[in-house]
Amino acid sequence: MIRSTSKAWLVIAGALTVGLAAAQQIQVRIDGNPVYFADAEPQWSNGTVMVPARTVFEQMGGIVTWDGSTQTITTNLNGKDVVLQIGSTNAMIDGVPTVLDEAPFTVSDRALVPMRFLANALGAQVNWIASDDLVAIQTTTASIPIATGEVALHNLEVIPVSLDNSLSSAGNHVGDTFTMTVTSSDTDGYAGLPIGSKVEGHIASISPMTEDRPAYLDLAFDRVVLPNGQNFDLDGSLISLDTTYAYEGEDGTYEALGDAMTFPKMVFVGYGADSGMKVGVPTDAPIDENELFYIDSEVPPDMRTPMDLNLPAGTTFGIRVNHDDTITIY
Repeated sequence: MIRSTSKAWLVIAGALTVGLAAAQQIQVRIDGNPVYFADAEPQWSNGTVMVPARTVFEQMGGIVTWDGSTQTITTNLNGKDVVLQIGSTNAMIDGVPTVLDEAPFTVSDRALVPMRFLANALGAQVNWIASDDLVAIQTTTASIPIATGEVALHNLEVIPVSLDNSLSSAGNHVGDTFTMTVTSSDTDGYAGLPIGSKVEGHIASISPMTEDRPAYLDLAFDRVVLPNGQNFDLDGSLISLDTTYAYEGEDGTYEALGDAMTFPKMVFVGYGADSGMKVGVPTDAPIDENELFYIDSEVPPDMRTPMDLNLPAGTTFGIRVNHDDTITIY
């Protein structure tokens, strides 16, 4: 049970470890079909999954053009053009400049590009399924009819999500917004939320690592956005998908379990690995540096080395729903 005092902190070391993921082979599936790589394989680069552009995007039905004189990759799918250049974080989407988290590079004469950025830019949905080291790409979201009617979200239900963009305790600020994709193991969506549903959030509080204190990252969740553009306010809190704190039922949906039913929320704290620990806290207000001193009593001494936090795109976690609600899809 969580203690009722102000020192009531629950540490959960269930975050992704990028180093471990990097050592395992990354799989890619497009609309459920596996992608086979004859030479260069997908790989992690600074928390971003990079994939051979031609192999993946031609299987998506797109056209990939390589200009060796300028080291430029041009992709086209469904009338959308994306232009990237080897070694540059600058890109163009239909002529509009944008910035990448990671620059493309070459391996075995193949151009590797940031998977999530390019797939999303071309109109596809991307999920990272950490348990299988799998990038799941859905190209047919727009053609899948969305069922109308009511979707019931109930108190203590957990919505699994994956980050669409990376977050860093050293690079982000309070108020910065981000999006997450609701993850699902099939094409029916999750608990009535259609495939391609997003959650929008913002950073409630944040601090980089100091000499003696770990970084922390406190996330707030604002609304659910459906593929048809409808959006609904969301009262939710960060929760680990660790089996101690979230139960997955036979229908594939999650429920908060045990102490996760009682603590107000969790935050990311820079102990353990780059993506830190998820830590249960006794307040739903944004945390501050003073409150972090209570954590040490709950963290094993050999894990108390302060670190910054780097959450790569594709990081998975849960959002616990805090009260019953009904969404009407039309």
